[in-house]
Amino acid sequence: MNYIYSFIYHFVNTANTPPPFDIPKIHFFHAAIAVVNQQVVGPAAKATANICRTYLVEELINEEQDGFHKFINNGSAVPVILSATDKSLPALGEFLPFTQHVQYYKTGGLVYISDLQGSPNALTDPQIMTTP
Repeated sequence: MNYIYSFIYHFVNTANTPPPFDIPKIHFFHAAIAVVNQQVVGPAAKATANICRTYLVEELINEEQDGFHKFINNGSAVPVILSATDKSLPALGEFLPFTQHVQYYKTGGLVYISDLQGSPNALTDPQIMTTP
């Protein structure tokens, strides 16, 4: 998302007036791979693979506080949430398709990110699309 915000603020900073709306602040959840190794001792220690388990670890989504929402599906460019009681959700429903347009434009039509879901301030499990 840093790429998107750089694009946005380049234009905001060169404009004569600020935008007439708030720009949503959203990021992708941080994720990492955690590898658990088994200690191998003895003469075969150098030749033996010692990985026991591998885990994908990501930030906790606090569903009670923020909820979990599907914003854009892979099968349709129409945002899922355009009307909701939370005022930030319709704004995201307009902002996230904009981010897809920027990605598509800046990559020369090669890539955009879809299947956007998560909380109002963080996204998880995106899909990288190479064919619209």
